[in-house]
Amino acid sequence: GVCYCFACDLNIITEKVNSYTGLRGSWSPMRNWWVGFPGKNIILCGGRIMFGPDWKTYLVSVGLTVIPIGVFFAFSAPFLWTVTPAIPIITALLLIIAMGSLTIAATIDPGIIPRVPKIQSESDNAPFGQLSTSDPLAPYAPAPKPPATQDVILDGAVVRMKYCETCNIYRPPRASHCSSCDNCVERFDHHCPWVGTCIGARNYRYFYLFVLFTSLLAVAVLAFCITHLGLLSVQIAQKPPSSTT
Repeated sequence: GVCYCFACDLNIITEKVNSYTGLRGSWSPMRNWWVGFPGKNIILCGGRIMFGPDWKTYLVSVGLTVIPIGVFFAFSAPFLWTVTPAIPIITALLLIIAMGSLTIAATIDPGIIPRVPKIQSESDNAPFGQLSTSDPLAPYAPAPKPPATQDVILDGAVVRMKYCETCNIYRPPRASHCSSCDNCVERFDHHCPWVGTCIGARNYRYFYLFVLFTSLLAVAVLAFCITHLGLLSVQIAQKPPSSTT
């Protein structure tokens, strides 16, 4: 496969854009990038916690998972505990892993690519997006617009990267701009409303674990409930009829 280092490529592209547009000074795209360009995400704890714009549906997902399991623990688990304690323990472990994976997937950076600031003018008093010239009759000239695409060679293969006018970057391979979060996301898979954020390079594995263990939890609880009903039916059938006078 193609080995791609986005951080290195972003620095190279930033230098190229600076030289192409005349942007002065240095800018660190990896330092507190969320301060000026948060998109629609909710940033907490200095960037350590990041919710998507659909964070309320994340709470709905938690409720839709925890409430049915709570009903199971209230009615079926006490009976099944007398059969074997392994059944409630396995259910609790599956629930903890599923909810932990969901919470991590919903609260970490999904792989948002830092934006590059809008092209500034050479003079602080120049209009936004314009460069000054030596012509007194035309003191400002429009800044050149970056090309829509850029071809780069990665491991001998030519890869075409598209320019994002919102984030002012050339998107790396498999990256896409999410309209819901208003950010470019590395290895973008989809925007999941039930998780409340995008699924990308950094939270895909946790999203996969959430789907896997939630499916296992649903199958296990269904099987345990059927077992509960079956054992309860056998006990009722074996119970001697009450004598009548």
